[in-house]
Amino acid sequence: MKSHQAITTLLATFASTTAAAVHGFDVSSYQDGVDFRKAYADGARFAIIKTTHGNSHVDFKSHQFFNQAADAGLIRGGYHVAQPDKAFGGNQAKFFLQNGGGWTNEGTTLPGMVVFTERDNPKTHPCSGLSPKDMEHWIIEFVEVYRASTGIYPLLYTTTGWWKQCTHNTVNLLARSLLVISDFSESIGELPAGWESYTFWHLANALKVQSRSVSTAAADAASRLMEKSMGPATIRRQVLDANQIQKLCLTLERRSMGHVDVSTRPPPTGTPIPPGYHLVYFTPEATQAHLGPDGSDATFNAPSPFTRRMWAGGEMSWPYAAADGGTGLFVGDEVEEHTRLVRATAKKGSAGDMILVEVEKDIYSSRGRAVLDHRSWIFRSTIDAKGSSLDPAPTNRYTGPTVIRDMPAQGDQTAVREITWSSSSLFRFSALTFNAHKIHFDDEWCRRVEGHPAPVVHGPLTLISLLDYWRDRYGLSHELQSIKYRAVSPIYAGDMYRIHTNSAEDSSPAMSYEMAAEKKGITCMKANVLSTRLDTSKVGLWFLKAPRLSVSRTQIRCFSLPRQESQKMLSALGVNVSPTRVGSMNDGKPSVKEHVKSDANWYLAMSVDRENHSPAILISKRGGQGIDEIAKAQPTSLFTFNFDLSSGITTKLLSEISKQLQLSSSHSTSLGNLLQQMYKIFSKDATLLEINPVAVSEDGTMTSVRPNFVFDDAAKKRQPEIFALRDKTDEVAEEVEAERHGLVYVRMQGNIGCVVNGAGLAMATNDAIGFEGGVSANFLDTGGKATTKTMRKAFEIVTRDERVKAILVNIYGGLTRCDMIAESIVSAAREMDIHVPMVVRLQGTNSEQGLKMIEEAKLGVDMVVESGWGAAKRVVELAKSS
Repeated sequence: MKSHQAITTLLATFASTTAAAVHGFDVSSYQDGVDFRKAYADGARFAIIKTTHGNSHVDFKSHQFFNQAADAGLIRGGYHVAQPDKAFGGNQAKFFLQNGGGWTNEGTTLPGMVVFTERDNPKTHPCSGLSPKDMEHWIIEFVEVYRASTGIYPLLYTTTGWWKQCTHNTVNLLARSLLVISDFSESIGELPAGWESYTFWHLANALKVQSRSVSTAAADAASRLMEKSMGPATIRRQVLDANQIQKLCLTLERRSMGHVDVSTRPPPTGTPIPPGYHLVYFTPEATQAHLGPDGSDATFNAPSPFTRRMWAGGEMSWPYAAADGGTGLFVGDEVEEHTRLVRATAKKGSAGDMILVEVEKDIYSSRGRAVLDHRSWIFRSTIDAKGSSLDPAPTNRYTGPTVIRDMPAQGDQTAVREITWSSSSLFRFSALTFNAHKIHFDDEWCRRVEGHPAPVVHGPLTLISLLDYWRDRYGLSHELQSIKYRAVSPIYAGDMYRIHTNSAEDSSPAMSYEMAAEKKGITCMKANVLSTRLDTSKVGLWFLKAPRLSVSRTQIRCFSLPRQESQKMLSALGVNVSPTRVGSMNDGKPSVKEHVKSDANWYLAMSVDRENHSPAILISKRGGQGIDEIAKAQPTSLFTFNFDLSSGITTKLLSEISKQLQLSSSHSTSLGNLLQQMYKIFSKDATLLEINPVAVSEDGTMTSVRPNFVFDDAAKKRQPEIFALRDKTDEVAEEVEAERHGLVYVRMQGNIGCVVNGAGLAMATNDAIGFEGGVSANFLDTGGKATTKTMRKAFEIVTRDERVKAILVNIYGGLTRCDMIAESIVSAAREMDIHVPMVVRLQGTNSEQGLKMIEEAKLGVDMVVESGWGAAKRVVELAKSS
């Protein structure tokens, strides 16, 4: 048979005349640091590499391992872990083939292998719920689809026990595939029915091809965690609460946060959140039933027996870092956390096998990505409590308070901070972070189960203390960019540890610091901090703007301040210094914006395209001027992109925009972030979002300089949080007053006042006045409430405008009869002192009676009663003659 001949020939190439067998090994991403060249030197001649699992998972290291194995001179092949309960055999065969599981007849590739064992399908029923006949059909479908694509049958990996149970020991596959038998014993024993011999024997569960060998149990545990938790990022949203951050400061024995005193009250909205303090937000959301046995959040916990969890390390970076120690996050921000499992890896440590679990958390504010937090945990297997030599009742338990003190620098050494955490502080930090991990507060659990002499200081707490030390020492002259850290040895309640800087490397303007937390000369956590030097000898350029949003450019003042003094001084003056306006917009304070570097000004808007019945994005690289000017002077620079409101800003849409505007990768990313923020606002019943200009720099940074948002007035009840931000001090007083009384008033440029019921009729009335050569002073719609009170308020608003020389009242009587409207007009006119001529036009139900009532009222006003469209001509004449 072709399969048998191909494999026999291939392996014979590598078998010496004295060798009875050819040795090899299997490998997956759950093994770390595989040395393929060493394996070859030790006698291995082939490697079988995990490629796919089920119908969705691709091993992320498979391509790398294939290349490394080939470079080492090894024959290599891929393997697929079957999941018959997930998809048909043919579909999984295609998925395997599409992702590197194929075969070519070049002499260095093994056919793909499909795996069927109880170890790789750890379910209650090892046969995945399929009957023996269905399982046989599934396997035949897989191997036939594979053969049709490659011309060769795949290898079948199984155990005799699984084959008997799940296929009833079928013999129908003998002629289709070569057998790979898995049996970790000294001899093979019984083979599955139909096979008289095997081609490969998987005879051991570990091979020394790494710096340390890893057991199958560890690799399987890592594999199971990846299968359970790999997938798209989970998204959570939260407002950064001031009370939470105040409680953290008090737990850290810090009575202030920057320049803000938090000893007796939470920090105000807009206060910058220091680096690392985001760790007290997005706490676990699980009932006790969904916690691990040790009380920890079980979302990314390794499976048994690897249940002892410890914080291992990670990296944080702040791409949108702000001055004065800010992280780009501010109290009151509404932010999103995107969390995903990066990988789970089996490793070998000095204490035995363990699982390294790496998780990535991205935190986005309205300004873009604020924090990238890559963290990891180590999971070790349970210990033998009987063999523990720890004293069950230690007599030296620390009962004192938390102590934090700074020791002055001596000689060439740097200043040192000494910290001792009490059990009470550890409990407060656990409560603050909703962390029920027992190693931080349960003495009995620490000693009997985990093997710790006392409660363990939280890894995040030690990290925050490192960041606070850096901020206190260097934060006034440097801006934090990132920190890489690694937990090396535990710190316990009552332990005094020292934080200090080992070295600082100046690569101006960048700085690199090597820092450590040490206990009795033993490093417990080490870190590398990268920062950017702030040139404090120079001054920052700032813009001061009066409270009114409609202030003219002549009312904007530019001034300079030393960066370190600016925030303190401006806050004392009652000036908003937050980089974004948060909370209420009508606080009445001047606002300050730092000067934004701009290499180009763009125009960006999101509006409703009524012609195409969809929202649209408008973009021009010629911003800084009105959209009408852009469309008139440079129409080809204005691009329009329609999109589906339910789908939002899709990758396809961003790709189309980037292609049309010929954007670089950095500009495309920044524009995508900005559009996502705009879409979030637009979906709250906005009719127009306009940013003109968008300040664009060469490095891809985009800053919204002058945004203008318009929301549908009818959405007031649906969007209370949006309308709560409305600043009425910026609006025309008459328009606000009219709205308060249920009227719609719009100020215009003419001298003829209009009082009309119905928006359509109001527009038609303005058109009629324009047709006759006049210009309306306003648009006033009374709606359907033509009561005496309504008409009085309408006349009051219109006559208050000194530009008005004549008034046209144009009312259509429908549900409200014209005689009732006339009565309201008469009553209102009698109560007021109206000094300008008025033309009244009534049409509709009882219009004749209404007109007669007005004529007979003798109101003492130069009043003309009309029933036709001549009213518009007449009011224009009266206005011109006044």
